[in-house]
Amino acid sequence: MRAEFRSRWGVYLTSITVRGLRVKIRFSELRDGGSYYVTEDKDIINALKKEPVFGVDYFVFKEESVSNPKQVVPKQEMVDPEPDTEVIESVTNINEAREYLREKKGVKIQKLNTPKSILKQAVENGVTFPNLKLED
Repeated sequence: MRAEFRSRWGVYLTSITVRGLRVKIRFSELRDGGSYYVTEDKDIINALKKEPVFGVDYFVFKEESVSNPKQVVPKQEMVDPEPDTEVIESVTNINEAREYLREKKGVKIQKLNTPKSILKQAVENGVTFPNLKLED
C-alpha cells in the first residue's frame, strides 16, 4: 500500500514512533503551497494516522495498492518521484542544477535566473534533484 499525506503547511516536520524507534518525518514542499509525504511502509502509515494531529495538520490525500511493496528503512527523508521523472542524484547545489538544465535539457539561461525558476524548469522538463541542497 502506498499513501500520500498532505499538509497545509509549506514544510511540515514531525516525529513518530515506528517499531519502537523514533522516526523523523519531513513533508516536502509543494509548488502551489502546502507539502506532501509519500510512503509504502504500513507501520509508518498507521503511526501517522494515529497521531493526534492527524486530520488537523495533515491528512491522507491518496492511498493505493502497490504490487511490489518496498522495504523502507527508518530514514524517511526520501519521497518517491513521479514515474516519468528523471532522477539526477549527482546534482547537489543550485548552480549544478542550472548547468544540468542548460546543457542536458537545452533550457535557455534566461529561464534559469533564480532558484525558484530553476526548480520550475526542472519540473517542466521532468527532472528531479533529490540531493539538491538550497542554501538558507
